Amino acid sequence: MPRFSFAYERVLGTSLELQVEAWFPHLAQRARDAALAELDRLEPLFSSFNPQSTLSQWQQTPGVPVPLPPEFLDLLSVSQFWHQKSLGAFHPGVESLTRLWKTGEVPSPEDLALVREQLAQPLWTIEGDRATLHTPCALTLNSIAKGYIIDWAASAALRVRGVSSVLLNVGGDLCLRGRREAEVGITDPFCVAENAPPLARVRLKDAALATSGGYRRGVEVGGKWHSHLLDPRTGLPVEHVVSVSALAPCATVADVLATICSVQQPDESLTLLEAFPECAVLIVTPEGERHLSACWPQD
Repeated sequence: MPRFSFAYERVLGTSLELQVEAWFPHLAQRARDAALAELDRLEPLFSSFNPQSTLSQWQQTPGVPVPLPPEFLDLLSVSQFWHQKSLGAFHPGVESLTRLWKTGEVPSPEDLALVREQLAQPLWTIEGDRATLHTPCALTLNSIAKGYIIDWAASAALRVRGVSSVLLNVGGDLCLRGRREAEVGITDPFCVAENAPPLARVRLKDAALATSGGYRRGVEVGGKWHSHLLDPRTGLPVEHVVSVSALAPCATVADVLATICSVQQPDESLTLLEAFPECAVLIVTPEGERHLSACWPQD
């Protein structure tokens, strides 16, 4: 079946590549339009940069049960699940820590302790079609919302009659749906040149892959370069992991697992993955050591 490719910039703050296998060009274009429509529909719900987003507006009404769109409530429930399963390594309130570290100075122990105390408070409660915000921390769903939106967009594209497969890549987070299999290379965090050989290769079929790490993004504080990833349990930048690639049945889970396993110690992450045999992770430490969960595909 013919394969059609589309590429766009400044989508969810990054680049987008869409590959569609369809019988005719106009069917591929319909799939593209369906995917882009879902992106346009869902981004205004979860954006932490848009003051008019559902997330931003909800944070202006703490303590009040607010009626919210079903997709927003769904992602809140999923976020709550992973917050609990990760024992706080994934925390939607970590933005409060990020703001401390972005001041250009190392936060004081007192400031870190205050934010950690706030992070330990309940996040929100959901009753029916309403959610009540309880945490005083600034919220962001960036570590899970991109994957969630990718899942919806890929599914919308695949529903177009005459389309057999969809591969959606948004900023390196991949979701493959349909009949196709694809081999994907994982960037080596120690050699990120465009033509560098990959760290590993994996085959995807009806699955998703996400990679997270502090090797490309960070902030200089006190004359030292720190990862942009912060451990909500300590308030400190992550230093023990440089890259995590996560395989999962959907992009939502791959996205959040990549973040969780970047924050946790490798042994914590491998223990967590034992409860999710349909998922797998490849963890790389600053020393170049690789930690693979039991279900990571072997060469």
